[in-house]
Amino acid sequence: RLMGQSEAQHARAQALSEDILRLLAEAVAAGDPAGPVARLLCEAHREWLTYYLPAYSKPLHLGLGRMYAEDARFAAYYDQAVAGGAAFLRDAIEAYCAD
Repeated sequence: RLMGQSEAQHARAQALSEDILRLLAEAVAAGDPAGPVARLLCEAHREWLTYYLPAYSKPLHLGLGRMYAEDARFAAYYDQAVAGGAAFLRDAIEAYCAD
């Protein structure tokens, strides 16, 4: 899917990546994985996924959230950006997908 993206799609996906980390920091600071900032974070993450996966589903989103917290490589990426970020993102995705 990445190779088939237009320049505009690639730019949007990159912008979403940056938005996700910014919103993650804001959501962690707010402290509520089910709060409004966390919801915006999950909506940005959901949109970002559509650029790389053939179809979105809540079970897929939940699985990725769990992987981010459990796999050391992903946890390091999010935790380096925001202390506790991987576990918070997992919790936020779980709250988001419960709706």
